[in-house]
Amino acid sequence: MSIPSIIKRLRANNEDFKQLILTADEIGLQENQEQPEDPNDETRATSKNIDILAEAIQSNQTVQSVFLDHFFVRNLSREEICKLFTAIGSLPRLEQLSALSRQAEGWSIPMHAMSCFMDQTKALSSLRLSSIGLVGTVEDFTNFAKSIQSQSFMKEFCLRGACIVDGRIPLDNLLRSLSAVPLLEKIELTAMDLHQDLGGEWPNSPSSALRFCQSSSLKSLELGGWVLDEDLVLKMASALETNHSLRSLIMLDSNITNKGCVALSKMLAVNKTIERLDLSYNRISDPGCSALANSLTFNTSLKEIGLFGNFQVRSRDMFLRIVEQSNFTLEDLLLDSEWDAEMNFYLNLNRVNRRGVLQNEGLTRREWVHALVNVQDEKNCLLDAPQETLSYLFYFIMAKPHFVLATVTQGE
Repeated sequence: MSIPSIIKRLRANNEDFKQLILTADEIGLQENQEQPEDPNDETRATSKNIDILAEAIQSNQTVQSVFLDHFFVRNLSREEICKLFTAIGSLPRLEQLSALSRQAEGWSIPMHAMSCFMDQTKALSSLRLSSIGLVGTVEDFTNFAKSIQSQSFMKEFCLRGACIVDGRIPLDNLLRSLSAVPLLEKIELTAMDLHQDLGGEWPNSPSSALRFCQSSSLKSLELGGWVLDEDLVLKMASALETNHSLRSLIMLDSNITNKGCVALSKMLAVNKTIERLDLSYNRISDPGCSALANSLTFNTSLKEIGLFGNFQVRSRDMFLRIVEQSNFTLEDLLLDSEWDAEMNFYLNLNRVNRRGVLQNEGLTRREWVHALVNVQDEKNCLLDAPQETLSYLFYFIMAKPHFVLATVTQGE
């Protein structure tokens, strides 16, 4: 959509105009090559049209979400970007802002522009910045952190593939501000250039990390590329033992060792709410995996585990023994080993409520067949299933796994 068309729709204030998409067609743009500004370009913001575009945005009363990419604003100066973000923040019904870079070298947003945006917006619930560089002074970052504290409606804050251009900028204030947002449900802080852009800040902000784990509103915490101090991981695990809100915990490539994994495993033995745990690309080997597998004997909430990219040798056998005999809730398990028909069978069986099926002695043979056909991988038709899988089905339908029934009965 051209700039004149966007301006026209903004000024019309039609109730059906709720999403403002500010993107430019990147077709024909050569990567890593500067494109000269065309003053007559009507597909992106320029110094010629930014004033009238900002005025049109400020006049709108209907837009609830804005999607912005770097192709649209690549020809704007720092001051013009601030003008655009200030105008977007003034939208009275704005709930969501998403900005991303579609190029490998990324796109840097002045933190002053983000502060101007946050100071204006009053009803924001979601802020998502993807593959974005954040540039500014310590004062700019401090002001941005302060503006976050005023966002009483914010539920989601995501820096995916984030890059702090000046690695000397401390992030303590930002982390503390996030931990103070009362309704925040999701935090995602992942680094674009792992172990460099965001790494090393967490040890200086243990109170912020622990506040995240003690939050009564946070449902999803995702960290990626942080070099997490081992002692901090132990404290986070301890805090999560009594957390009743967190559903998803993702700590990718965060230097977590077997000691940290054992602590998280002990937490899972008592935590009743976490449904997803992803510890991929860490430093976990068989001792840590063994502790995690054994925790599944007691855990009744975990549905998904990610351990890809660690140092596993015997993990598959450890998890298979537990999932086969005593855990009826785990549905997805990502290991370094190849796809496993036997493991997948039990995980799929859990997806169709294995505990309920096994406890129901009144099921007819037809009902057993119906339940177990649903176990099949959606990618495979039952008629094309391998003989091994058909043998499992026959065993469950005709013989019933009495050893599992006994385990279920003992667990009650």
